[in-house]
Amino acid sequence: MKEGLAARIGQGGVIAAAAKVFARHGFADTRVEDILAEAGVARRTFYKYFSSKEDVLAAVYELATGELVKAMRDARGGEPIVAVRHGLDLFLDYHVENAALLRVLVEQAMLSDSPLAAARRRFREDLVQLLDAAVRATTGESHDPILTSRSCPLSKGSHSSSSRAT
Repeated sequence: MKEGLAARIGQGGVIAAAAKVFARHGFADTRVEDILAEAGVARRTFYKYFSSKEDVLAAVYELATGELVKAMRDARGGEPIVAVRHGLDLFLDYHVENAALLRVLVEQAMLSDSPLAAARRRFREDLVQLLDAAVRATTGESHDPILTSRSCPLSKGSHSSSSRAT
């Protein structure tokens, strides 16, 4: 993606529009034309910033997970266990407030052949690091990161799109 203020603003408009359309229609039923109409931009503008609807879906996913992790990190100020509880509240509230969009993002991210698979792994690693920091600060002990990552619901799933029921 291109950088600079104008590019960021242009991308942001397309990302916001795509998030609305994905939430409304789901990923499979969303067409680039739907995103163009919602964003009020020309096809050329869309392709200036994104190569496909998968590319814009990845940008929506990165934005959504990045904002959530940032909010959880910002909540770490005070007692670690309180910060974890606050982070979990944020996580759950975020899912309630953005249920339709997150349903699409999670469904797509859990596919083993998804372009979101790498971003899902990074998101899971960020969550594991937040929990690890809280455990170390509370108990002074390290935990097994593999065990923690396996207990994180975002590490489960990974089925291919060809095995989905249609």
